[in-house]
Amino acid sequence: MTLLVAAVLVNNLAVVQLLGVSAFFAASKRVSNAVYLGSLTAVTIAITVPVNYLARSEVLSPAGLEILDLIVFASVAACCAIMVCRIAGRYFPLSARRLHWQVLLVGGNSGVLGLALLHATSPAGFVSVLVTSAGAAFGFLLVTVLFAAMRERLQYADVPTPFQGPAIALVSAGLVAMAFLGFTGLA
Repeated sequence: MTLLVAAVLVNNLAVVQLLGVSAFFAASKRVSNAVYLGSLTAVTIAITVPVNYLARSEVLSPAGLEILDLIVFASVAACCAIMVCRIAGRYFPLSARRLHWQVLLVGGNSGVLGLALLHATSPAGFVSVLVTSAGAAFGFLLVTVLFAAMRERLQYADVPTPFQGPAIALVSAGLVAMAFLGFTGLA
């Protein structure tokens, strides 16, 4: 439970570790986009990180091919992202067509690859990596949806002219990151 809380709140992928920020900002303009792209990214993270951990510990390390980690991890992440996006496209065709260019962010998300690289040499074991990746996936989805809701509200707020647009989004992201840093002593 401590690992799960730590992955969701204390070491949040987007606002604390700053991984996957491009998808975080691209998906957070509307809540519907954030739910769709955040879910795709979360499922991709939850699948990719454990698969990459097993690939490293069961195939690459015994063969002495740790130098191929990045190539293998990126390939697995891209394949998982394509698979998840195609499956989601069958069930949500309108969202898939409307957000087609943003779906490419899922495959190239630095959060997916970064988390896989962080946990590749984890001494804690497979179960720990599985729980941590699930928590990181849920934390990314949670922050993306909350940030999208905040950005929608800011469209109707009385924001000073110099802060309108991307500036208020960055200031808001900084405030959200500070709020999540408040969970530091929790786990």
